[in-house]
Amino acid sequence: MTKQFLWVTLAVGVSLTLQTKRGQAQETAPMIIKATQVFTPPDGGDDPNPPQETSIMVYIKGNHVKSESKSDVQHTIVLVDKDAKKTTQLYENQGRKYGYYSIDTPRTTPRQPRLDSAGNPRPRPSTNIDYIDTTMTIAGYKCKKALAKTSFAGRNIVTEIWYTEDLPIKEPIQTGGRGFGFGGFNQLKGFPMAFTTTVFNGATIQYKVTKVTVNADIKDSEFDVPKGYDVKPESERPRGQGFGGFRGGPGGGPGGPPPGD
Repeated sequence: MTKQFLWVTLAVGVSLTLQTKRGQAQETAPMIIKATQVFTPPDGGDDPNPPQETSIMVYIKGNHVKSESKSDVQHTIVLVDKDAKKTTQLYENQGRKYGYYSIDTPRTTPRQPRLDSAGNPRPRPSTNIDYIDTTMTIAGYKCKKALAKTSFAGRNIVTEIWYTEDLPIKEPIQTGGRGFGFGGFNQLKGFPMAFTTTVFNGATIQYKVTKVTVNADIKDSEFDVPKGYDVKPESERPRGQGFGGFRGGPGGGPGGPPPGD
């Protein structure tokens, strides 16, 4: 397994919807969420990589969100400006700082289905959620258990999730801005505070929120692009990288080799 594949699970983007308990959108109080994520390679084989831990910090203020992740292999920042419908992904590795931004514009043509090697449309993943009658406290919040069962291309993934209904956030913090290739989080009745899943190759991902600070003192400058980054439009991302980076594994990895390497 290469470091590029590890980055599939390590850099963190966000897709957060703020809501009241009645489901109506509103601006929430400034919030900081701290979490950890551990990627463990599959057992057996010749994979030399040990479990890789990533520290995650998410800042939410009004319609701005910043997600920052740090590990031994990469430092990644994702900035979301909902007013401008702009997402900026920043990468720092191999001594270089670079990034790409995209603007969410209305689609004027129907989305074309992705095709397999035979030219047939690829099936879309389907997810069912089972709610389990048990609770646990995580970072001071009462959480309930759910099992998200996703079927895709004849394969199945079961994700154990602990979620809370006490935070005004609907969707989860997602790696690479796209998630892990499995779904169900956006169907939850609350905000995921922890989850464990095994991906198709047998590797496992464990995620857990460790601290939530509500009414946090967050400066507006926190959402600016730091100095020193060479940021280009998404259309200039090198071939071989998808939105989120190098496609070294399921869902695409967030980063990959710096441009020109």
